[in-house]
Amino acid sequence: MVQSLERAYGQATLVDKLGYLYIVACAVASGISALLYSPLRDRNTTPATTKKHVVYSMIRAGLGSANTAQLQYASPQTSEAYIQLALKEGFEAQTIEHPLTTCKSHWLGSASARKVLLYFHGGGYSLPATPAHFEYLRRLVKHINNDPNDGKAFAVLLLAYSLVPEAAYPTPLAQASECLQYLLEDTGRKPSSIIIGGDSAGGNLCLSLMSHAMHPHPELSLPRVTLNSPLAGALLISPWVEFDTTKRSSFQDNFYLDVSSPTALASWTPGILRDRGSDQYIEPATAGTQWWTGLEKCADQVLIWGGGGEVLIDGIKVVMEDMKRAAPEHVETVIGHRMCHEQMVVDIILGNPGGEAESVVKTWLRARLE
Repeated sequence: MVQSLERAYGQATLVDKLGYLYIVACAVASGISALLYSPLRDRNTTPATTKKHVVYSMIRAGLGSANTAQLQYASPQTSEAYIQLALKEGFEAQTIEHPLTTCKSHWLGSASARKVLLYFHGGGYSLPATPAHFEYLRRLVKHINNDPNDGKAFAVLLLAYSLVPEAAYPTPLAQASECLQYLLEDTGRKPSSIIIGGDSAGGNLCLSLMSHAMHPHPELSLPRVTLNSPLAGALLISPWVEFDTTKRSSFQDNFYLDVSSPTALASWTPGILRDRGSDQYIEPATAGTQWWTGLEKCADQVLIWGGGGEVLIDGIKVVMEDMKRAAPEHVETVIGHRMCHEQMVVDIILGNPGGEAESVVKTWLRARLE
């Protein structure tokens, strides 16, 4: 099931490790340059504050100058980061093994919670969940469970899906399918008690899973997804919906407003597809409206959030329009004015959590879980 490639996660060569110093230097130099020239920058095409302008420049430079091995070398895998977080914060680690597709998922909140968000983190199918992802998800759990008499109402199950280069499409989809079936079959939860969601590549995986539920994937070895009623919802945050970084004008128009690096996005794509061609499951911007007919039978409500200042927004708008036309009463779309890629996660990196983007998600989630 898992497509193994030649190199394991984070297996960097000596050249990669030495090159990491260059990456850090590029990021620092980009930040210094952004700071020095900040008073002269075009306020219409750059972030509103100097802090954002500097931090976004550093993130873009770091992502754009590093290869996958170098980025992974600096980041513990999702499962390792989860254990480290549990030890640091003093909560009991609750990990689920999924034997068919050899992956794990991890609980944030009580495993006996009545309502669950099955979440897929972003990172271009190449990077693990970051500390900001964990903090963001824990903030959602705390917000929903703010009633002291109802502390087991909501939890997140985070899937640690396999990353490039150890695995390629459709392995993450197989793992997401098995994890969803675990919630439905092994824990006995009803679809109406489950929301699926993800950011960036995780949003892509969420859309792939919805497509698989509606149109079973032709790869017969993939676990099937059986829904006898709709899921409570689907949460799509800055979903990565197509791989071409040249066809949409937002890649140029929003370059300085965003943290995403078109160079990094383009470099990750070959490892994701490997020797396979693309299709509607992995590039949902190519699916069209008809593909999403009957969407309401898969997920009762869908929220698609995109940043008005992110490079991916033009492609995201295509999916917004397709899904909205297919199921107008079941799809809500929000474009955050001049906001960057997954702004609610980036706000945590900036040290300013709880902004407008996060509030939109919290409000939508609470409505779905009532």
